[in-house]
Amino acid sequence: MKKYSKKLLGVLLVSAMAATGITAVPGTNVYAAETQEAAEKPVVESVKIDKQGQTLYFDEFDGSYERGFKISVKVSNCTDSSIWVGVNSKNYSDLTGAEYNASTGTYDLTVSNIGVFDADYFGSDTGKYWISKIAFNDTPDEAAEVELSKGSNKYEAKNADEALYWVNISDQYKMTFYEPDLSVKEIRNDSDYKHKIFKQTKTAYVKEGTTEADLKNVYTPSEKAGLTFKGWYAPYASPLFTLKEDGSFKSGATIVPQYDKKVVPFSVMFTEPDSKGNYGEVVDIQKVNSTSDVKFPTVKGYESYKWQGYADEMGSDYCIKVNGKKPETALSLVSSSASDSKTDTKTDSKNDSNANAGGSGGVIGSPADEARSGLYHDGSEWNYYKEGIKDTSYTGLCKYNGSWWYVKNGKVDFSATTLCKYNGSWFYVKGGKVDFSTTTLCKYNGAWFYVKGGKVDFNATTLCKYNGAWFYVKGGKVDFNATTLCKYNGTWWYVKGGKIDFKSTTLCKYNGTWFYVNGGKVNFGANGLCKYNGVWWYIKNGSVSFTNTLCKFNGTWWYINNGAVNFNKTTLVKYGNNWYAVAGGKVAWGYTGNLKYNGGTYRVVNGVVKF
Repeated sequence: MKKYSKKLLGVLLVSAMAATGITAVPGTNVYAAETQEAAEKPVVESVKIDKQGQTLYFDEFDGSYERGFKISVKVSNCTDSSIWVGVNSKNYSDLTGAEYNASTGTYDLTVSNIGVFDADYFGSDTGKYWISKIAFNDTPDEAAEVELSKGSNKYEAKNADEALYWVNISDQYKMTFYEPDLSVKEIRNDSDYKHKIFKQTKTAYVKEGTTEADLKNVYTPSEKAGLTFKGWYAPYASPLFTLKEDGSFKSGATIVPQYDKKVVPFSVMFTEPDSKGNYGEVVDIQKVNSTSDVKFPTVKGYESYKWQGYADEMGSDYCIKVNGKKPETALSLVSSSASDSKTDTKTDSKNDSNANAGGSGGVIGSPADEARSGLYHDGSEWNYYKEGIKDTSYTGLCKYNGSWWYVKNGKVDFSATTLCKYNGSWFYVKGGKVDFSTTTLCKYNGAWFYVKGGKVDFNATTLCKYNGAWFYVKGGKVDFNATTLCKYNGTWWYVKGGKIDFKSTTLCKYNGTWFYVNGGKVNFGANGLCKYNGVWWYIKNGSVSFTNTLCKFNGTWWYINNGAVNFNKTTLVKYGNNWYAVAGGKVAWGYTGNLKYNGGTYRVVNGVVKF
C-alpha cells in the first residue's frame, strides 16, 4: 500500500471532495481543514463462548451469579478498557460492556442470572442465546468486521438461526428429590448434623410450567412406616429465584416430601471422629403432629447435656454437641423418661459454647419454648420473629442463609424493588432480596438513585444505562436538569436533560472550554465550523478556538474573528504565508484593488495581497 505524507494526504482528500461534489449541511457535519493521518483500526482476532453449542440445564440457583456462560474476544490495536458485545435471546437484545482482562489479553463478558429475574438481565428466556454484534466505544452503532453470522450481513447476527456463536438454554429444570432415611445411624461429616436423615433418591428433569403439585406425577417416594405421603415441597423455593408468579418452576430445585406427621431426628455430635471417620450418631427419630409433642430422649453417659433445637425450611431436629472423640461403640438411650433432661441445667461449662451453637435457621431451646429470632418459613410466607414473637411492625433487612432479605410489616416482600436504609447505607432490593451484583438505577421517593455493589453510591458522578437510555448520575442520583459532558469508558459524552443525547450536533461548555459534540459525544478529531445560537464557531481539535484565521467549509473560505465567522468586517487576514482580503465573512476572491489595513494601503489581486 502506497503511503502519503500527512500534508499530501490532506490535499488529496480536499481535492477528491471537490471533484466529487461532496458538500456538508451546516451545523451537522464538520470537514477538516487539515486531515490527520488515520490510526490503525482495532481488529477482532478471535471470538469464543466457553459453552459454545451446548445445551445448559440449571440446577437449583445458589446465588453465585455465575449461572450462564462466558464470552471472550481478542482484539488487536485497541487500548480501550472495554468493548461492546451484543447478546440476544428471543425476547432480549442489548449491547453490554466486555471488560479487558490483562491476564488473558481478552475482553470478557459473563452472561449471568439467566432465568432468575422475570424483568431484568435476560428474564426467563429459554432457547438460544447468541452473539449478535461486536462494536468499539467510539463507534457503538457500527459492527466490527468479524464474522458472526451466516446471514446476508456476516458481521451482525439478526436471529438465532444465522448466529455462529450461541448456547442453548433448556426449557427443562432439574429436580433433586430427597427422602428421610429412618434407619440412618452414622453421621459422617462433622457439620452434617442438620438434615442428616435426608438422602438423595432421584433426579428428574421437568418442563416449563411444572408446579409442586405436578411433581406427584413425576416421582413417588418409598413407603415409610407410620407416615402418609401428602405431596412434594420445594423448601428453598422463592419467587426471586425458583418460582414464577403462577407458582411454576423457573429453575431446578431441592424437593422433599410432605407427610401427615413431622419427622424429627435426635443426634449426638462430637468434635473428633471415631476410627471409621464418623463424627456423630442418630439416637432417635420421632414422628409427631407438631414439635410440641416431642419427647426428649436421654442418652446414656450424657445425661447432663442439654438438647439444642434447630429449625428451618426442611423442618426441626435436635442435637447434643460434645467436645471430644466419638466412642467406637454405639450410643444407647436410658429407658426412663427424658423429661428431666429437658430442663437440665448441669451442662459442663466446657461444653456450653458447643451446646448453644446455632444452625442456618433459628435456634430453639425446646419445643415448648421456640425462641425464634429472624426469618422463619410459615406455610407460604417468610415471617420475621423477634424473641419468639412475629413482629409485624418491622420493616427493614434481615440476614438469612448468607443473603439479606427485605422485610415489610413483618414478612419478606418478594415483590419489592426498592431501596432500604440499614446501618447508615441505602441498599438495593430486587425481588425481596439485596442484589449485590447489579449496577442500575432505582426510583425511590420521586428520585432515581444510582446503585452499585448493592447500595446507593452517593459519591458517583457517572453514566448508567437503564431501560435502553444512558442517564447522567451526579452525587448518587440522576440529575435531570444537567446539560454537560461526562467521561465514561474513555469517551466524553454529551448529556442533555439528564441523559445522553445521541442525536445532537452542537457545542457544550465544560470547565471553561466549548467542546464540539457530534452523535452524542465530543469529537476531538473535528476541525471546521459549527453553528450554535445563531453564530458559526471555529472548531479545532474538537473545541472552539478563539483565534483569527481562515477556515474552508463547504467549499468556501470563511473569515474567523475571535473564534467566530465575522460577516460584518472588511479587512485583511494572514493565513499560511499569504494575506487575504475578506468581506461579508469570507475571502473576496473576486476583488482586485487597494485596501487599507492598520494605517497602510495594500494592493489586492483576486483576493490575495500582492507585496
